[in-house]
Amino acid sequence: MADGSNFSPTSHLGFDAPTVGEALTPGLHLMATCAAPECERRSAFDPAPWIGQGLLTMPLSALQGRVRCVCGSRWAHLALSAEPTPAASSDLFIFR
Repeated sequence: MADGSNFSPTSHLGFDAPTVGEALTPGLHLMATCAAPECERRSAFDPAPWIGQGLLTMPLSALQGRVRCVCGSRWAHLALSAEPTPAASSDLFIFR
């Protein structure tokens, strides 16, 4: 910032919330799980569109409402995972 300080969108949360940029860490990948109670869809998720929009420092929790599921849900839980990457599906997708 102009005064030399650094803005962090997660600083107000009181802890280090995972960010989009952390999905680029070797060995980690982004997982999306549909938030609809009756839906169990889960998929590896490519954060490239958000990275292209300059959202590297955006907390994942701020982007959960920008994910859509084929079941009609407009919300998904986003998390970083070190588990083996499952096959990607088109069930969950980014809605800009």
